[in-house]
Amino acid sequence: MSIELDMWLILKQANQDFISKFRERTFSWELHFKAIPNSKDFYALAIEEETRKLLFKTRILAVTGLNRNKFIIGPTEEINKVRDFNKYDFNNKISNWLENMKLQIPYGHTMIKEPEDDIEFSKEEIELFGDVPYFLETIKNRLQIGQGIHRTVFDLGDFVLKVVNTQSSIEDARKVNKDEADPALHSLFPNLTVKTYKHAPDYSWIIQDKVLKIASEKEVKSFFGMPYNEDIQNYVDGVREFIKPKEVPDLNSPDIDYDLFQFKKLNDNLQQLVLMVMRFRISDLRNENFGVIKKDGKKQIVLIDIGTHEGRWENASNK
Repeated sequence: MSIELDMWLILKQANQDFISKFRERTFSWELHFKAIPNSKDFYALAIEEETRKLLFKTRILAVTGLNRNKFIIGPTEEINKVRDFNKYDFNNKISNWLENMKLQIPYGHTMIKEPEDDIEFSKEEIELFGDVPYFLETIKNRLQIGQGIHRTVFDLGDFVLKVVNTQSSIEDARKVNKDEADPALHSLFPNLTVKTYKHAPDYSWIIQDKVLKIASEKEVKSFFGMPYNEDIQNYVDGVREFIKPKEVPDLNSPDIDYDLFQFKKLNDNLQQLVLMVMRFRISDLRNENFGVIKKDGKKQIVLIDIGTHEGRWENASNK
């Protein structure tokens, strides 16, 4: 924790074993903090006053890149249910407490985990990406080239650094990065996806190839061999309906039926797109989700921001 917070807690807990007490409609509870060994993060605990039951446990995440350490609310675990009080109520109380203590992170701030979670970069990687560790330490002074509800994007020359931010749930933002960095996605469909070269252990940041621009509708439809008057999503859905497999088909099998035989006559890029959509439940094929990258000196059409697609999230939640 920060020196300011450490000292405040020592003084506060010298007189009582909790940080603050709250009265709800049907019960009272106490806010306790619990240190995490070898980390500047800590746990916020909600303990019911009468029964001494632990109700909620939230990890409070320390963030660097500021003049002093500040904190943001991480994932919350519900331990025991209680009437008329849920984890969102608990998070709001913690948020208000941190804000009153001037320890809350401003909305939209780029979040970087503390140095103990950093990973090493080889000499070759630093030559390729630049001095990323120093970049992360000084990220508050760096120029952003893009920002969404989950990530803030920074320029690394031929590559980009996507860092989770606080405009939405940090847990969701990390999930987006982790999903996008799925090695199976790029290894199976290297010509349609952006490669992730390196990521933080907690997926608070990832390094990927830089997307040069959003592809034009004409470029996308030409690349996939689609009629210009067809909607991309509807066209892919139509092809999927045409082949009707229960599982992702093996096009190399000698036992494919007539429909799959006809499918194999389609544009190779379109075949791969349909198979990728089926295998990874990709759901958003709007034109603005296709970008242009440079691969082996040539421009290549790829599907971008795959981690934000709703179908991918539904797939993950059903695993």
